[in-house]
Amino acid sequence: MKSKLVVPIVALFLAACQSQPATETAQTSEADAAAAAAAEAKALVNRYYEAFNSHDREVYSELFTADAETWSTDGSTVSGVEAVADWDMAWYSAFPDARITSERMITEGSFIVSENHFTGRHEATMVQPDGQEIPATGNQVDVPYVAVFEIEGGKLKRQRIYYNSLTVVEQLGLEP
Repeated sequence: MKSKLVVPIVALFLAACQSQPATETAQTSEADAAAAAAAEAKALVNRYYEAFNSHDREVYSELFTADAETWSTDGSTVSGVEAVADWDMAWYSAFPDARITSERMITEGSFIVSENHFTGRHEATMVQPDGQEIPATGNQVDVPYVAVFEIEGGKLKRQRIYYNSLTVVEQLGLEP
């Protein structure tokens, strides 16, 4: 009787051992795929920052979807890859040496959160979303901000920019 019970138990044990590596392999494959997707997403955002830093608007059509959108806490929203490039160009115009430096990025699915600094010297008139113009102050700014990107089809679909506009006003030497 013992030998009849041992055979099925041993068979179940062997079956369980054989199926375990397949489960581990599937979990590893999923983790590897997620890590690869996160690395690709970060590389895409870094390519955007490189394009911004070199003022290379020609690359924007490779990086952004045709209907891309940028929203900012300054009250502006622009839609379309050309409008996104124009929005960035407005910053270049006022801050010709503008740079974005990324401190860290976190990915979750198709979203990336990037903690950054915008730096530059205010050397030309800056036009606000409401049309108000701020004459050049010559002041250097270093503005911390957070950008949240959404990726669709391997391109940037949405960018939401969160920063304290009072920080910019103070660093420009203007009255709030």
